Amino acid sequence: MLNGNRLAKCSPPGRGRQLVAKIRGAMDQSVPLYTKFSQPVYSLATQGTDAPTGPTLNLLTYACPVAIKPDRCFAIGLYLGTVSHDNMKAHRRGVLQVLRPSHATLFHLLGKTSARDVNKHSAIQEAGFCLRERYGVMTLEDAASVMDIEVVSDFIPCGDHDVVICRVVNFENFSEDANDALYTSGLRAAGYL
Repeated sequence: MLNGNRLAKCSPPGRGRQLVAKIRGAMDQSVPLYTKFSQPVYSLATQGTDAPTGPTLNLLTYACPVAIKPDRCFAIGLYLGTVSHDNMKAHRRGVLQVLRPSHATLFHLLGKTSARDVNKHSAIQEAGFCLRERYGVMTLEDAASVMDIEVVSDFIPCGDHDVVICRVVNFENFSEDANDALYTSGLRAAGYL
């Protein structure tokens, strides 16, 4: 155990303290470091029943595997007020897709527009991508992987998102290479983030 005298000896002397303070001052303190970590980018495809909105796809960067056994589970953040949030609350099912780097061009459509204003299925096809039905929901045909998920928890309020735990009911991999997935670092490099 270190006592106060030993700790004092470990602290940098005058100029060293100034240098440490200067380095800390130069670091970006406006956001936590974890927001800069690269994460896989997902799209959530959901089934809808309302004629004006219906089924949709959105961009989902708040997704994290949280369990493997006895069931594979993900925690996902659903942005409040979105059609995807409404659809998951009503149906408690969706398809989580792992996007590929080619899907970066869909960033604005999937992440910055609402299915209340845009028919995302038509817009995706107009952008040159094909859709395919999987697990009863329209998905991107060339996704790296898809997971049929069902909500198994309450909707937990977390500010501008609700968090839910979802059980992976089934999955299909269309690539074995983790580098074939789109990561937030790829979105940053392309100027989307």
